[in-house]
Amino acid sequence: MIYECSNHHRFEAPQPPFRCAASGCESRVLRQSDQRVAPTKHHADRSSDLLGNLFRFTSLLTLGLLPIIAVLVSGETADDASQEPSLAVWMTVRLLSVFALASFVTALVTFLMGLHRSWHMVEAIRNRSAVQLAVPSPGMAIGLLFVPFFDLYWAFCAWNGLPRALTALAQAHHFEARKLSQLLALLPCILNVLVMAVLLIPFDEESSVLSLIKVLVVVGWALSVVLFGHEMFAVTRDLRRKLEA
Repeated sequence: MIYECSNHHRFEAPQPPFRCAASGCESRVLRQSDQRVAPTKHHADRSSDLLGNLFRFTSLLTLGLLPIIAVLVSGETADDASQEPSLAVWMTVRLLSVFALASFVTALVTFLMGLHRSWHMVEAIRNRSAVQLAVPSPGMAIGLLFVPFFDLYWAFCAWNGLPRALTALAQAHHFEARKLSQLLALLPCILNVLVMAVLLIPFDEESSVLSLIKVLVVVGWALSVVLFGHEMFAVTRDLRRKLEA
C-alpha cells in the first residue's frame, strides 16, 4: 500500500507505519494515498478482463466456424460428380475460412499474451516478496515455445509449471485463491505430442479410422487449450486482485 506523510512524501509499506519512511523525514503518516495505486490497479483489471474475454470469444468462434466449413466442403465435394460446384457455397467457404483464420490468430496471440502476463506477475511477486521459487522469465517462457520440436518439451515447463508457481505464491502470502488445475495444464501438453505424432503419419484416404483419430486428437487438443486458457486468465486475475487488495 502507498502512504503519505505531512510533508507529502509517498512511500510503499505492507502495513500502516507511524512515521514516514522517506530518508531524513520523521513526520507522522497522515493517510493512505491512492494516487499511485488505484489507476494502475483498475487499468490492469480492465486490461486483463478485456484480454481474457477476447481470447474466449475468438477461440470459441474458431471452434464454431470449423465444423461449418467442414460440412460445406464435404457436402459440395460429394455433389461434384453429379453437378457443377456451387459458386455461392465456395465463396461462403472462403469467407468463413478468412474469419476462422483471423479468429484463430487472435486467439493464439491473446493466449500467449495472457501466458506472458501470468509469468510476469509470478516473477514480479517473487522478486518483491523474496519467495524462493525457480521460474522461467516471461520472455523465456514464451520464446522457447517457438523452437521447433523443443516446444513439445517446453510446454510442460511453461504451461504445466504455471499452476505450481501460482499455488506457491498464494501459499506464501497465506490466503485462499482460486487454483489452476494441474490436470488442466498437463492435458494440452500431452496432446501437443499426440498431435505432432498423428500429423506425421502419412495420410491415407482409404483409412477412415486413421482420419477419425487425427480429427479427434486435434479437436481434443484445441478444446484443452481453450479450457486451460480460460482458467489461466481467471486464476491470474483473481490472484492479482487478492495481492493488490
